[in-house]
Amino acid sequence: MSYSPNQAPRAKLATQRLQFSRQLRTHFQIKLSLFLVTVVLFVPTNLAIDGQFDWCYWLILLATFGISWEGCKAYQLNSERFERQFQQWQSRQQE
Repeated sequence: MSYSPNQAPRAKLATQRLQFSRQLRTHFQIKLSLFLVTVVLFVPTNLAIDGQFDWCYWLILLATFGISWEGCKAYQLNSERFERQFQQWQSRQQE
């Protein structure tokens, strides 16, 4: 597929954005998976030991909120945060 001279930079930028978006999604999915594995293993074990709602559950709830918030912000493709992270990623790729 060949591009006209003014389409080539836009196509390259679109490809880079797609790569970055995939990398961001993969990173988020890994963090979420690790968190869910930890919760699935830790919560039933702790409940089986003492059967009480301990202070650590508040940390788990806060972590759940934090991961959800990060995911929402990361997937807002036209947000300032996404643009800033994309520019940083793009500069690291060019080094």
